[in-house]
Amino acid sequence: MRERASPPPGADTPSSARASATTDFPSIPRTSAEFDAVHSAPSSAEVARAKRPFAPLPAGESAPTMAQLWAHAQRRYGRYQGYAWSGVVVVAGVAYGLSEATKKPKVDASSARDARSRP
Repeated sequence: MRERASPPPGADTPSSARASATTDFPSIPRTSAEFDAVHSAPSSAEVARAKRPFAPLPAGESAPTMAQLWAHAQRRYGRYQGYAWSGVVVVAGVAYGLSEATKKPKVDASSARDARSRP
């Protein structure tokens, strides 16, 4: 039987309780030096400019091939295909059900004539 590996130190405490771990929450500057560090961070416009679609590629990096783009899209969004097709089937079923529910009853010519001739 294989022995279980011991968890890393501090794994039993949440990351927000550990002093050395970074969290997803922004840091609040409390000193002048911390404020200067936050203030000198790049603005959203600078970040957007650096990530613009036609930005020059970093040295040694090439543009992804179409196969790589499709593979990325399939990995990222493939899990939603089932939800999308389920939605299509549900909407089609609801549309069919409503069309059947609101359909006028079919009246043939002979029964219409009989109904008019009765007093």
